[in-house]
Amino acid sequence: MVRGATALAAPRERLDVSALLSAGGSEAIFEIADELDGPAAGFGARLRALLRARSTELAQVFSAPCLEIRYSDKYLFNPLSIRLLTEVVAAFSDYDTNVKVQTLAAKTGGGARTGPWLHRDWADLVTRTAVMEQSLVEVVPKVQVSQVQSAPHRRRLEFRTPRGSGTIFFDQGMGSWRVTDEHHDHASSISEQVTSLKRPFSVLNGLDGTFLAVRLD
Repeated sequence: MVRGATALAAPRERLDVSALLSAGGSEAIFEIADELDGPAAGFGARLRALLRARSTELAQVFSAPCLEIRYSDKYLFNPLSIRLLTEVVAAFSDYDTNVKVQTLAAKTGGGARTGPWLHRDWADLVTRTAVMEQSLVEVVPKVQVSQVQSAPHRRRLEFRTPRGSGTIFFDQGMGSWRVTDEHHDHASSISEQVTSLKRPFSVLNGLDGTFLAVRLD
């Protein structure tokens, strides 16, 4: 949970994250309910604003765009996760940010959950990778996507800004947010899929919510 000395919070009481990060601690956990719900456009901006609002330390670190972002997530298999990742990268970056994304080259532990919906997997991960690369390049030109045969369960975003560096650990990555019956044609051309992913739709967090942890170096 949170490293360093701190009083236990009462049930449902929010921890004073600002105090944790500024009083000798370097890690804090954020519970996320509906704070990021809303239009997919702006999802990443809402995340960045939430982190900055919860801590003066994070507000300072994220007062400038990241110089470098490295995101690792073994579960980037569906169009919804790609759209939300693109929004996060866009919110924390600018034109000169170096972005590296690592994910699995093939799904393990069961077949793809396919279907004509935004939250369903690509059967062809070559197409997945091409759509992801093109979507990211349109917001940040310096992008490198690498595929590996195995990866840890944890999803993490390592960041470096002119004012600090650290890691955001996501409990469920982009997978905690849902859409309702949003169609997606996984067999259309790469350019058509990238364009389709830009259309307006809304996302909702799961009923149980999720959490993320931030560690400053």
